[in-house]
Amino acid sequence: KGIVYVTDSEGKKVFRFENGKAELLLENLKGPNGILTHDGVLYVLDAGGMYKINEDKSLTRIIDGMEGGTDGIENIGGSDFIVSCWEGALWYVNAADTTKQLMLDTRKEKRNTADIGIDPATKTIYVPTFWKNTVVAYEVK
Repeated sequence: KGIVYVTDSEGKKVFRFENGKAELLLENLKGPNGILTHDGVLYVLDAGGMYKINEDKSLTRIIDGMEGGTDGIENIGGSDFIVSCWEGALWYVNAADTTKQLMLDTRKEKRNTADIGIDPATKTIYVPTFWKNTVVAYEVK
């Protein structure tokens, strides 16, 4: 039961699945990947940017300039998010004031930062390094 949102990076689409039925939510994106619902708001990552998907299916840009393949997104409280970029970067994003800050850059070491997960109780972000076959944990303070 519930609603599941899925990004199709190659097809450049976002789908919504509910009660066994698929609905095309968005199309003609550049390469959507990470997607997250938080406090009733749906967010999607697309080509270096973070966007809010509005009820009318339009997009509101929150932030861009996160090159390297935006991949994972997690909320760490309120309007604060962590975004991973495939090439090896973690960004802190404040959706309320539309600012970002680079928190981690492992591109020189060629250590990817793929999809991410969070333990909300400890604010620990788990980052799979993909080709390095490890998962690294970072506590967010």
